[in-house]
Amino acid sequence: MPSRTFACARCYLDDLYHGYTELFGSAGCAVSRMKAHWFYLIHRFAGSEKLEKQLRKAREPWEYEVLVNQIFTLPML
Repeated sequence: MPSRTFACARCYLDDLYHGYTELFGSAGCAVSRMKAHWFYLIHRFAGSEKLEKQLRKAREPWEYEVLVNQIFTLPML
């Protein structure tokens, strides 16, 4: 069951990010919105403290996407 939760979380967040990008017409605006979601979700991943700090500092969409990929390599709590 944890792998299903993991996959569902990934799909949800990816869909949300792409929806925000389309809605606001800018991936930069979407990154700002997604950071608010990650404020709560980041603590569901083991050992995410270092990535949490980097995520807060991310400004560019590519930075955000790389960090999210790294976060999803961590085990979910």
